Amino acid sequence: MLFRGVRGLSRKVGVLSIVGSTSSIVAAMEDQLDRFGYEIGSDIELVDPGVLEVDELDAAAADMVSDDVELVLAISTPAALAATAAAEGTDVGVLFIASDPVRSGLVNAGATGVASAEAMEKRVELLTMLGPDVHRLVVLEVSTDRASKMSSLGALLASNERELAATVVTVDDPADAAPALRDHPIAYDAVVLTSSAFWTGHYDDITAEAARQGVPVVGGISLSGSGMVLNYASTTEALGEQTAQIMASALEGTPVSDIPVVTARMELTIDLLAAARAGVDIPPDLLARADHIVGSDRVEP
Repeated sequence: MLFRGVRGLSRKVGVLSIVGSTSSIVAAMEDQLDRFGYEIGSDIELVDPGVLEVDELDAAAADMVSDDVELVLAISTPAALAATAAAEGTDVGVLFIASDPVRSGLVNAGATGVASAEAMEKRVELLTMLGPDVHRLVVLEVSTDRASKMSSLGALLASNERELAATVVTVDDPADAAPALRDHPIAYDAVVLTSSAFWTGHYDDITAEAARQGVPVVGGISLSGSGMVLNYASTTEALGEQTAQIMASALEGTPVSDIPVVTARMELTIDLLAAARAGVDIPPDLLARADHIVGSDRVEP
């Protein structure tokens, strides 16, 4: 189906995010909207202040609502919660890219969007495929992020089902994650990074410390070059395309609350360079499952 914007009438859409991969997601969304017949700058005016700090979200969301945006695209659960709070009692619709939007209350608030499936069970399963020596896991969570804590619970449940010993290490500041790995008193075989936008800007330190300990990191972020050995997540391209489909429906007049939430398409990326730094061998059967491989002929631009 080809969607057509209202020519001569620019629709104002705000972008609210604390995620480093925002520009890639928005670029993919713009490409898809263009294929639907919407021209950015003509049919759609994007109000995008760039990647924000967490403590800037509430004020930025309020500014967007007062600026008469029609929709707010909130990327990450904290951004979506700020957007729904600011939009309450107004006609502004909120679209999100967020983890577990039902338990976080986003759906009850009338928002819709792309649910970045938690998939922690799958990530723990992938770790076990590295070999029989993976027994003890460290699960990193951020104390102030609801999505991270829910993700942590998923990691514990998945580990218990596979009879793995999992220890949750909670940090108030994501910058403390790497030192926490360095000083952890119990030996561990792998690191599980919970789903949280708060890790943005800290991946290098976390994966570097894990490599010094000789253990892999598994997580799920829509950002290439994270340094994680195993990354099971939706790509920025897929997130952008799926978001564009929902946004086009909203711009065509479908009430946001009537648009179903869709689940993000997930892909497995294996980073052979990160594996080499950690001294981890990737078994052939696990390599065969990868959608993308970094550090081989299958690496994608």
